[in-house]
Amino acid sequence: MTDAVERPDGPKVEEDSVVLDAKGLRALAHPVRVQLVGLLRKYGPSTATRLAERLGVNSGTASYHLRQLGAAGFVEEDTERGNARERWWRSVHRTTWFNDPELAEREPEAALAYQQSVA
Repeated sequence: MTDAVERPDGPKVEEDSVVLDAKGLRALAHPVRVQLVGLLRKYGPSTATRLAERLGVNSGTASYHLRQLGAAGFVEEDTERGNARERWWRSVHRTTWFNDPELAEREPEAALAYQQSVA
């Protein structure tokens, strides 16, 4: 377990955690993306094909959402695994924090979609 760090504007957050900003909130405002991050956090690195099978979606859908999550900084390619045909992904953080009421007011649709996906 990592040491907690004190945030000046809130509670202690683990070093391997991410606090959502507007960009991150919008990136996670889709249930498939929340599920993908959750699977990578729980089970470790995987491919789009394997993740798609677990979620019951096609591999193209999983791949698209993994690229979107990568662009937002939630996942990254695991270059130590795979080959030219297999692209492996891993989660960048262990946990996600969303506790900014002002952000929820500025991004109500994204906040609601994220909260529904998590619930």
